[in-house]
Amino acid sequence: MRISTTQLYTQANRNMMEGQSKLAEIQNKIASGKNFTSLADDPVGANQVVNLKRELAQFDVFQNNIDATRRRLDLGDTTLTDINIALDRARELSIQAANNTLTDSDRLIISYEFEQLVGYMANLMNSRDAKGEYLFSGSKGTTQTYQLIDGRYEYQGDTNQREIQVASSAFINGTDTGSYLFEALKGDPSLEITGDLAAAVTDYEITDVAAFEKFAKTVGDLRLSVDKVPGPIVRYSLLDSAGVPVVDANGNPINAVDYTAQSIADENVTVEMNGATLTLNLPVDGGITADPGIRVISDQRELIDSVNLVDTEVFSQELGDIRDLRLSVSYDSANALTPYSVGIYSASAPTVLIATYDYSLAAIEAGSVNLDLRDGTNNNIYASLDLDLTSALDLTDEQPLIEHELAYTPPSEARIVYQRQDTNILNAMLDTFDALQTPVQGDPEALKAYNSQMARMLDQLTEAQDRISESQANLGARMNSLDNAEYSNTDFKLLTESTLSSIQDLDYASASTELAKRQLALEASFASFAKIQGLSLFDYI
Repeated sequence: MRISTTQLYTQANRNMMEGQSKLAEIQNKIASGKNFTSLADDPVGANQVVNLKRELAQFDVFQNNIDATRRRLDLGDTTLTDINIALDRARELSIQAANNTLTDSDRLIISYEFEQLVGYMANLMNSRDAKGEYLFSGSKGTTQTYQLIDGRYEYQGDTNQREIQVASSAFINGTDTGSYLFEALKGDPSLEITGDLAAAVTDYEITDVAAFEKFAKTVGDLRLSVDKVPGPIVRYSLLDSAGVPVVDANGNPINAVDYTAQSIADENVTVEMNGATLTLNLPVDGGITADPGIRVISDQRELIDSVNLVDTEVFSQELGDIRDLRLSVSYDSANALTPYSVGIYSASAPTVLIATYDYSLAAIEAGSVNLDLRDGTNNNIYASLDLDLTSALDLTDEQPLIEHELAYTPPSEARIVYQRQDTNILNAMLDTFDALQTPVQGDPEALKAYNSQMARMLDQLTEAQDRISESQANLGARMNSLDNAEYSNTDFKLLTESTLSSIQDLDYASASTELAKRQLALEASFASFAKIQGLSLFDYI
């Protein structure tokens, strides 16, 4: 094998350069304290380091959220405490004002402080955090919580709580919304009365709110209906949402109760229920329709002159669910004796509601035809219709049929719905302020209304303070949850940092040994090169 001088120099140079490179590599690791200084050194380890650093950055964000949430909860708790103190003062003033020995002037003086309390509480409810966002506006942090509009405070926020992430799978509500805290007071109970018979309910009184609320939840919406029987006698019924008659205070069903029409005498009927009393005036005259019937809805020509009801109650029960009757007038030129046929049918079913009769042309030309509305099964007559058919005499072979849709007109009804709109503590206090400024001396009715308002105010103050106490208890629970989340995050952060250190941090003992070994290897390369470079073949000639 031939060994040239150039080859000796090249190999020696390569060994020295490789030794210097390895020595520089270990020196860089020792200087940086890292196992690798570039992705090429350890691609897998570098990827793990990136993921672990991302997790550590999340823990920093969680800690910032915890700190911000803790400050927000502390501010909310302080604000609610101040509001609660103001409510305590409002309670003291209400108890003092409820003393009927006070004069109107005394109550007026109390009203001034009451008004100031309302403004002070409104300012507290519009508190902001360090970022300038309103505490109790829900997700609408930039919107003022309460605004005074036309003399009433209206909530401008929403019902969405702001959830803040404090751990990988843990969220904490920052503060409760104003809707939850201040808008849940029960307002005055009332009845919404609609329908044709609404005017017949002249008055009502809810004597026991709790009892009537329970009653209303059981029966649902009430339906007052009337029908007229020959006499004339008007009968009224009070039905629940399922159509079942409700019972009065004595346990008697309020169903088909006779009531003589009052066209002259002004007499009322009192209906007592569980917790409430209705006052009824049910005249047939005066625009209140108490008759069920049938009307034409498909043509401008009025074909029905009158409806004679044989039994209004049965008629209403049998036809109350029918929405599509059809009056049919047909012409049959092949029948010379009775070319015309008249009948009433159910358009949605083939059942014949009346017997179809044939009439001669002369009978129709007489002006009108009486037609009985019958049950197709039992042949019971429910009503007799007087039909004006003179305008339908243009029937020919080319136009053998005229049909008109008929509609059932039910007895007049009134729908009675119990409602109790929620209000807020600010408006409730404003109502009390108005009551305090209203003179009541020498007016028993005004004094009664005043006492009722003061009693209601005390109940509403209790409701408001109960809700605030409940919210503060929840705030305390959230503070504990924040502490627990912080402890958990700290543990996870330490574990992540330990894992990160094991991957990227340098073992200095091993690195020092490796440095000495590589330095020795490099020195050996230098020494061997020094000997090799002095060798020459001419020394052996």
